[in-house]
Amino acid sequence: MIKSIEIISKSPPAYTYRRFNPYLRKLGLLIDWFSFGFVKSATRSDPEILPLDKVLVLESHLIGDGVMTLGLVNSLKRQLNEPYLILAGQPWLRDLLPEGLVNNFISIKLPWVGSGIFSISSWWCFFKSLVEIRRQQPKVAIETRGDWRNFLVFWLLRVPVRMGSPMTGGRVFLTHMARVVQDQEPLFATREAILEILKLEPQVHLPKPPLAPILMKAEPRYVVVHPGASMKNRQISSDQLKIVFERLQDAPCGVFVAAGANESELQREVQDFFKKQGLTARPWTGSLPEFLVLCQGADRVFTMDSGPAHLAGWVNPRVTVFCNHDCGETVRPLLSTLT
Repeated sequence: MIKSIEIISKSPPAYTYRRFNPYLRKLGLLIDWFSFGFVKSATRSDPEILPLDKVLVLESHLIGDGVMTLGLVNSLKRQLNEPYLILAGQPWLRDLLPEGLVNNFISIKLPWVGSGIFSISSWWCFFKSLVEIRRQQPKVAIETRGDWRNFLVFWLLRVPVRMGSPMTGGRVFLTHMARVVQDQEPLFATREAILEILKLEPQVHLPKPPLAPILMKAEPRYVVVHPGASMKNRQISSDQLKIVFERLQDAPCGVFVAAGANESELQREVQDFFKKQGLTARPWTGSLPEFLVLCQGADRVFTMDSGPAHLAGWVNPRVTVFCNHDCGETVRPLLSTLT
């Protein structure tokens, strides 16, 4: 069985990866064009921003993005001189926070991420989060995804230093701009670009994971199979399951089929596949920290390109990622740059 991170890309790809919606980019560029001359914007980095003592990092997207941003926060903590770090992210991100990594965590759900754009309660919770951020009075705000809507939030909050990569436009809302990251670069390159303009080591380092204090009642040797995500084109296929089975033939061991919310049907289908092959695959569900524990002790983790791949790669270099994107190197787990 392969002893390091492995990317198996589907050919031909199920879809072509694009870092951003092209219509969002066009709208952001249009805002830049209309706002030119009306909104003050700086276009170069300034090392003098480093001593500022309150740094806000915003990450309100999916699990994989959250893991990569924890790497950025950890790199800031390691390289800045006693920074006061504020992390704003989805509620579940709190479960992944190692103790002492940040000074304050603020739960936030951006209405334009997911299906909350037309929800009054979603907007109400969003504004309550903005009030909490404003109370913290951050001096520097860092955006990790290059989304002009997030830049606009920083501008409306009147944060003095606003940093990000204007991949969708919206540069008029920034004071310091990181380079524009291209589609073929790894996803964590947007975090590395932030470190570059801060004149820091431009490599994102993951922190020590917050492993849950539980005991795994498992076979002495086992593998973990996480069959996918809510998107159909990011769920494991029968051909990919055959690859897993072939690897297990080389090194027999127990199998856990892990699944998250709304994935029970897919979990049963994968269990049925292994049953037909004469193997017993046990179902597993649990919290994000518990999933880290499960993956840490595994001989290998088989997963699709989704949040679980980034979680598994955080604690275990022995990960196989099935990728339906056109470029597997773009979505590889962050740990693969450190091993």
